[in-house]
Amino acid sequence: TLGNLLAGFMLGEAASKKVNLPLEAISVTVDRTLPSCCYIYNGEINIVKGAIDTIYAYSCPDYARRVRYEARFGKYDVAVYHTAEMDESMDFFAGNVFETDDFLLILGFVPPKYLRGYDFVGNQTRCEVVYLYDKARGRTVILSQDKRSGMPSFVNDLDGGMGFHPMFIENGRMYQAVDATDFMEAAEKSSSLQMKQVAAQLTEDSNPVIVEVTLK
Repeated sequence: TLGNLLAGFMLGEAASKKVNLPLEAISVTVDRTLPSCCYIYNGEINIVKGAIDTIYAYSCPDYARRVRYEARFGKYDVAVYHTAEMDESMDFFAGNVFETDDFLLILGFVPPKYLRGYDFVGNQTRCEVVYLYDKARGRTVILSQDKRSGMPSFVNDLDGGMGFHPMFIENGRMYQAVDATDFMEAAEKSSSLQMKQVAAQLTEDSNPVIVEVTLK
């Protein structure tokens, strides 16, 4: 049934975006497909349009469709949909949308001129950001940048450990993968005893550390 829903779901004209790809001597403009994606929340199938403008819910058992969320980018609409230059473009992808009981998270990439309070290093032209829609307050904010890791993160106000950058959310838990070396360096600078205990068991050759946060 899910396969039939996805096969019959119309992407629409806005589900592609022109992108300039610099080659050795020339720049080629191509159409990049923005596929739709789905996730399960509260027993419903939620489909995020590739254009990131609408999230639909299909209710069981009749699979009636309704609109759950609509996104409006306002003055940033051009940067989201119509700007082909990568360093001027704002990009969001349907597969990077996550939902909990309290908020909706959208991960994306944004040029520095649209951000305040973010530091950019080297030749970085865009920064990864996390937009958080607070369901209770009905407003959207951008997670602040953790100055130690440079990543948009939830502030760790529990034990003084590193900020938490959500990479994946499922069943009331958020996950982040951290390179072992980066984790050891962060543990050394933090006041978290738990981080220091984990770091003491790592080496530079260790696998990445999976950080799990339970939402309450």
